[in-house]
Amino acid sequence: MKPTIVSNLEMDDSLLGGELFGPICPVVKADTKAACEAVNTKDHPLALYIFSNDKSEIETILNNTNSGGVTINDVVLHAGFPGAPFGGVGGSGHGYYHGPYGFKQFSHLRVVVNTPKWLERFIEFRYPPYDNSKLAKVPKPKAKFKRGETIEDQRPGGLWLSRAGVLAAVSVAFGAFAYYRRTSR
Repeated sequence: MKPTIVSNLEMDDSLLGGELFGPICPVVKADTKAACEAVNTKDHPLALYIFSNDKSEIETILNNTNSGGVTINDVVLHAGFPGAPFGGVGGSGHGYYHGPYGFKQFSHLRVVVNTPKWLERFIEFRYPPYDNSKLAKVPKPKAKFKRGETIEDQRPGGLWLSRAGVLAAVSVAFGAFAYYRRTSR
């Protein structure tokens, strides 16, 4: 099929009903606001091409639409950068691939904690039967911030220096060590 430009379209024309995988360029005349509204009435596009030298117009389009990759004043170039994420949004695709983005997208990261048996005596309050003697062993971290305090006002430490934080950190460290030893043999 030869490259074809189709003009005089309305947004409800069938040509605009799905993604085009061919050398067809539909043209719909609209101002920036109407173009953003038109893009937002359909599924999010896999790619968005903005042809403009007006930086505020470009920012307006970027801030008021959602799409996969965007190329400004050209086409398809966003897909050609191997280190940049490539993918769609919603109906045009989920996730990203290329470089580390693809590795993360198609990987399943999971945490495996194997608590050492000796640590159980310190965290046995988690198991029934529940009574007041066990309630006394439950760590009770206290909030170490004041109303109106910002994150910059806070000192390092907090929960990690509390009894519960230390027990959790030790448990995770020993569990990870035990798992590593078991799987590396």
